[in-house]
Amino acid sequence: MGATLLANAMCNDGQGIQGAAMRILTAFLWASAVAGGVFDLLAQEQAPSAPSYWLKQGDGYPVCHDFLENLNAFPRENPAMVCEQEIHPTHAEFTRPVWEEMDVEANLRLVFDAEGMLWRFTPIGTSAPDFNVWAARFRERLRSGEGRPRLRRTPFRVRESESETLVLYEPVPDECSVSLARSGVGGDPGGYLFVLRAASRKLEAFGGLIGTQERTDLWFYHGYPYVLTSTPEHEVVGEPRLVDGVLTNELRPIYSIGLHAISSRLAPTTGQYLAEERCYVGTGQER
Repeated sequence: MGATLLANAMCNDGQGIQGAAMRILTAFLWASAVAGGVFDLLAQEQAPSAPSYWLKQGDGYPVCHDFLENLNAFPRENPAMVCEQEIHPTHAEFTRPVWEEMDVEANLRLVFDAEGMLWRFTPIGTSAPDFNVWAARFRERLRSGEGRPRLRRTPFRVRESESETLVLYEPVPDECSVSLARSGVGGDPGGYLFVLRAASRKLEAFGGLIGTQERTDLWFYHGYPYVLTSTPEHEVVGEPRLVDGVLTNELRPIYSIGLHAISSRLAPTTGQYLAEERCYVGTGQER
């Protein structure tokens, strides 16, 4: 049919013979493309792209799959949740703790103990200064506005016999967001997590691989406590190129977001609470 239309057009007299032929040829090719499935290929190219997050570790745990689905429930165009992971309304199995703000100046002994366990006294490794001397300097920092630390607490129970208190200390509030805005690289949400032991009333660091020395956030999964971490990594973008005679790769920051269960099992030698690895979710290209 297309060949007949084209032949008829070429035989017509008057102006626009060539233009008419081209229009008919275009229509013919268009119809052929539809029949050949080109639209199917276009539809595939325009289909939704891969999710923003992918599971790197934890395939055997339901909490890990729920965590992944929660993150992927948000629009792909949203920036990666580096400093604060959000809970989607469709995932009510996750909740946040109800934190109680603590007056920093009224709890300087807790802050003093926390800073000692974080090795914030200088030089690193030295013994702690006299508490009264330290407290006078710390109060001066508070009143001058130089320091704006934050201290919060919430109850938790993972052992039937004990109800404990989690304490979250932030020497610099929103430190992850500050770092992300300044350098383009964030990592480690929240603050530094401690346990205020019910029996001793002493502040204690978490033991194990996921401990107090890195900033973490706290969620509950069906009422069970989990801590979140966010570790910066990088991936190569595009092909290497010469920069000042050196073959250079362009790097883009990506992150490994971790979810770790606070265990009912205490560390055998120290008696500390442990946060045990459960899952890691990656941003960037799955690999």
